[in-house]
Amino acid sequence: EEAYMQAKKWYLSKTVIFNILALVVAIASAFGFAGFQASAETEQIAMVIITVINLILRSVTKQPLSR
Repeated sequence: EEAYMQAKKWYLSKTVIFNILALVVAIASAFGFAGFQASAETEQIAMVIITVINLILRSVTKQPLSR
């Protein structure tokens, strides 16, 4: 029970890491990194996938984050 309430560092959070990676990909896509420009349909599908993964990660979260 005590381990459940023990906070972990933010940079060890799979949810935070995933969201940072998603942000980096979104920024790279917005600026046409390596000549890649996603279509509107691809962007919509990516947003759905990101949302589903976030919901899954949040559902398995057991520890709060520390600063």
